[in-house]
Amino acid sequence: MVKTKVDVADPDELAEGKERAFGFPVPRAMRVEARFDDAVYLVGRVPFASLNNYIRERVVAGEIDTGPAKTVYGKAALKNGKKRLLELVVINDYGNIELVVRDRTRTAVEKGLTEEQRWKRAGLTQDGQVIEKSAE
Repeated sequence: MVKTKVDVADPDELAEGKERAFGFPVPRAMRVEARFDDAVYLVGRVPFASLNNYIRERVVAGEIDTGPAKTVYGKAALKNGKKRLLELVVINDYGNIELVVRDRTRTAVEKGLTEEQRWKRAGLTQDGQVIEKSAE
């Protein structure tokens, strides 16, 4: 008689959801609270340690700063090969867990621009003043 082992998941293990934050798979048990160009804010009632384990399985971090209620994964790269530099911050707020995923990927500098053109693209004059845009 052949005995088979049943693969039993840890009850606190988090499953991947369908949403992504800059390529990072959002845990199914968390919801997106806000999305910005450079950051995604997530919340959920998940175990703090489980979320940290979930992150460690999916990213390689150049810097990890841990504390009793906050963990920061700096200079993090996704293990799935996506070329992004991320910062992930896990905050335990009295059982409500917050996860902030920031895109720290630098954009390539456009070559061939004059200094004046670079300032203008940033919305500034060469002396650092804000360029007023007329109402259209």
